[in-house]
Amino acid sequence: MKSRFIVLILVVAAVFPLVMTHSYYLHLTNLILIYAVAATGLNLVSGYTGQLSLGHSAFLAIGAYCSALLTVNFGWPVIPTVIVASAVATLFGVLLGAPSLRLRGPYLALATAGFAEIIRIVINNWESLTRGSRGIAEIPPMGFGQYRLTSETAWYYLLVVIFLLSTLLACRVVRSHLGRAFIAVRDNEPAASAAGINPFAHKVLAFAMSAFLAGLAGSLFAHYRAYVSPDTFTFTESVAFLSMIVVGGKGTLPGALIGAVALTLVPDLLSFLQDFKMVFHGALLVLCMMFLPRGIISLTRYLKRRTATDTLVKESQG
Repeated sequence: MKSRFIVLILVVAAVFPLVMTHSYYLHLTNLILIYAVAATGLNLVSGYTGQLSLGHSAFLAIGAYCSALLTVNFGWPVIPTVIVASAVATLFGVLLGAPSLRLRGPYLALATAGFAEIIRIVINNWESLTRGSRGIAEIPPMGFGQYRLTSETAWYYLLVVIFLLSTLLACRVVRSHLGRAFIAVRDNEPAASAAGINPFAHKVLAFAMSAFLAGLAGSLFAHYRAYVSPDTFTFTESVAFLSMIVVGGKGTLPGALIGAVALTLVPDLLSFLQDFKMVFHGALLVLCMMFLPRGIISLTRYLKRRTATDTLVKESQG
């Protein structure tokens, strides 16, 4: 049954561009897929390891600017720059995680938020390298040989593949001994330590994996939009990514995609409200925390249990 459901999802994903001919909504879908890759990384730290990080936008900025600088300033091919950008973001994840993960709770959140603001200020003021507030334009699109991804449909299929690979990687990690160690650290750190798990090492490793996916998402974003600026990677973006995994389902793999869909489509649908759309954005987060503390994904589990219960009742009555 589960394999049939996966096949159904793949078929729907494959035919979606054929049905959705409006380029704007295909563009939104591509942004959702990029955000979902980044949110999947944050879920490894905050959802499965229990560490509150508010600096996720910094790793996207590092990945995006690495790709932009290497391709525009130094003429590198796109694919190697994506690999290098992800690796550099991972390195910064380790450098940030090693000292800051000794902190807990709000202190860790403040440390990571401060790191994100430092990265934004450095990018904004190092004009000789990053061009400051003007940003970097004319970033080349992703390409394979002589072929360049210039259409929304071509980008869609590439981003679907990358999202699926990222989710598969996260799934393998979560279901492995490493993932069980992450969850043990989240649920009871002293007990995990007594069982022979090194909490600090596992936190840093989760942070590195999270930074890798964020750097990958930032690099893809730069080549997709062909322009990056410091205003794209603010503290608000870090809060948005944390909101995605809370709304979608913290500590669940589908939650990243569900949250990315909800928090990308809702502000867009409410764009006619202009200044008030962020009020509804915040209201959605508050309502989910009040009535769906485990995220929107918990609705599917509730419906599944309800269906199973109704089936048992019918069988007993029959």
